[in-house]
Amino acid sequence: MQQDLYGYLSRFDRTKCTHYNFDKVFMYVKNYCHHSKHAASLAEDLCPQRVACLDMETNKLVSPKDLKQILIKQGSMIPHLSQKFTQLRFPTVPQIFVHGLEGWKYVGGRTDFDTFTKSSSSVEDIQIKFQGVKL
Repeated sequence: MQQDLYGYLSRFDRTKCTHYNFDKVFMYVKNYCHHSKHAASLAEDLCPQRVACLDMETNKLVSPKDLKQILIKQGSMIPHLSQKFTQLRFPTVPQIFVHGLEGWKYVGGRTDFDTFTKSSSSVEDIQIKFQGVKL
């Protein structure tokens, strides 16, 4: 996940995606930010165990349900992803990216993500809808 995300960020053009069927979420967060906490919790509810939050205060991956809890497994691309945040000069956190069949897409911040999740579907949502269809 981290290498293909880094590749996407290397050619990033800030175009926002407003509708997408997604299966993973990556976000830049700060552990004290209530917008980051809200977005990370929502992402984890939609894509359980497929959310990565990179805390820009510690430069570590943190739990989406508790942004102060540093995860044991970090991955070799974390320093590079942290550096991309600085290079891209994002003004605020969270900055949220989603992954689906067409690869990574940029969503934006918390308000963008709230709106995005109302018009998009996670894999969990699709599976629930599919189970409800009677053949």
